Amino acid sequence: MIAEHRKGKGPTGAIRYVMGQGRDRQTGRLKQVAPGQPGRASFVGAQGFGYQPKDDVEIDTCRKVMEHNGSFAMQASQNGKKCVKDAAHFIISWPPGYRASPQEKVEAWQSYLKAVGMEKAQALAFSHNDTDKDHLHIVASRIDRKTGYTIPDKDLFNASMAWTVRWEKSATRYRRARSGSTRPRIWQPPGITAYSWHI
Repeated sequence: MIAEHRKGKGPTGAIRYVMGQGRDRQTGRLKQVAPGQPGRASFVGAQGFGYQPKDDVEIDTCRKVMEHNGSFAMQASQNGKKCVKDAAHFIISWPPGYRASPQEKVEAWQSYLKAVGMEKAQALAFSHNDTDKDHLHIVASRIDRKTGYTIPDKDLFNASMAWTVRWEKSATRYRRARSGSTRPRIWQPPGITAYSWHI
């Protein structure tokens, strides 16, 4: 299990990437999906909006709400400084070949946001199936929707790594999947990593 996190200006770019098909590695062009064919992204869930979006139109409404709440006009500040990088993009990846159940994905992204102090943040979660690694993308607003203040993330790296270790130690489904297997167990502390960089 690997957890990554990035920060950026506004959630729109991250959400468009997550809901899109990505770029071709050879040509660099945006991939297109044939009519009637499913894309790589599946909506997993949302929090902080008061309802669960049912289609792309409602998901886009949530995006607009996040953009509005992240605008300088809606932000509060004690020292006059406003948060420029008001969006967070988290990625949670399972080991190659492992397929998480829908319930496990929901539990993972909700417990992860709680672990990093963003359990009350407005967020959208999606699952991607375009690689051999089952992985989630979570796009969240770093602005508290009630107070307008920036949600602190000083200990984000350590909290992210700690969550990864706890999740893998408590994931009984891993142990059931690996029982009787000659492959090494999933939980290997030296190999657990979490990446942090800003965009």
